[in-house]
Amino acid sequence: MGLEQYASPHLGLPMFRFTIRELVLLTVIVAMGAAWWAHQDRLKREHVEWKHRATATKMLLLGHGWQVYWDEGQTEFVKGSEQWSCPLPKDGRYVLRRR
Repeated sequence: MGLEQYASPHLGLPMFRFTIRELVLLTVIVAMGAAWWAHQDRLKREHVEWKHRATATKMLLLGHGWQVYWDEGQTEFVKGSEQWSCPLPKDGRYVLRRR
């Protein structure tokens, strides 16, 4: 009664046997991978949603005669001689300033 009772009939090798610790570790690794994937998927969907909102806002402003310029660090709105800018906030508050 050696390893013969655990041998796989297909391979002639002993079957794999795992401890509870190994199964828990595998479960944790799979759960972390699934959580990371779900988080990345949510970020991608939010990016698409915000890009759609920004494009819709730009199209609305263009329809009313405004020009919109996106530079690094700020957004500028120009209509004739009227100019407005909105720098990226450092404290989370957006401020629209007339130039």
